[in-house]
Amino acid sequence: MIDQVFIEQYAAQAGLTVTDEELQQYIERQFGFTGEKPTPEAPASSDVTTTQSAETVTREQFNTRYNNFLEALKTQADLTESQYREIVRGQLLRNKVQEQIGADVPTSAPQVHARHILVETEEEAQQVRQRLLNGEDFATVAQEVSTDTTTAQNGGDLGWFGLGKMVPEFEKVAFSQPVGTISEPVKTQFGYHIIEVLEKDDNRELTPDQIESARQERFRNWLDEQRASAQIERLWKPEMVPPLPAGLASAQPAPPIPPAPTSSQ
Repeated sequence: MIDQVFIEQYAAQAGLTVTDEELQQYIERQFGFTGEKPTPEAPASSDVTTTQSAETVTREQFNTRYNNFLEALKTQADLTESQYREIVRGQLLRNKVQEQIGADVPTSAPQVHARHILVETEEEAQQVRQRLLNGEDFATVAQEVSTDTTTAQNGGDLGWFGLGKMVPEFEKVAFSQPVGTISEPVKTQFGYHIIEVLEKDDNRELTPDQIESARQERFRNWLDEQRASAQIERLWKPEMVPPLPAGLASAQPAPPIPPAPTSSQ
């Protein structure tokens, strides 16, 4: 609930709103109504997300589905149509705020393409490293001995990744190691890694999923900052300020400390 207060405050300052038309269009899309003629199946690019909208429907079909949904909502959750629409409006406003806060996240970043072999002990890691230096195939050794079950069958390939995606000890070596070289054993909380960097790119384009993930992370960080700030203000109360010493009572008073905002502000 408090998060929605922060979102509404930001939206008011930024001039962001959700119009009745936007709200109605969104609800209609969730039930498969786009205002167009029905087609046998929804197009691949459809943004319909609810299970009720597997295909495009007519206005009449939408009205039936929507009314049935409202009846179920009232019976199962004791929510009125007005309450439901306000919930949806809040979600749409949240989306707009998230989009604006994350609008300027980078679309490219330094990235590394690496593979690794994970074992339990340093001795095992040294043995693995020696096998690789002697010319054994990295992927074959990874499939044989790596305890990372997620990547072992793929030859230890981790794909491309950027800063902050791996634990610090692993990341430090991966980003500093020359391409094509075999690392010394790297100890992390998971065990001991032998790393080979396959490629590096100082300005690699991020995928749409990576960009969206970065935008969501920035929004979450913003919310965390708002919560922390609100917590500090709640802990600071005017009555906690001690009175001035008697000799200073006639001095110019300090500006009054405003009361902390409540969750309804």
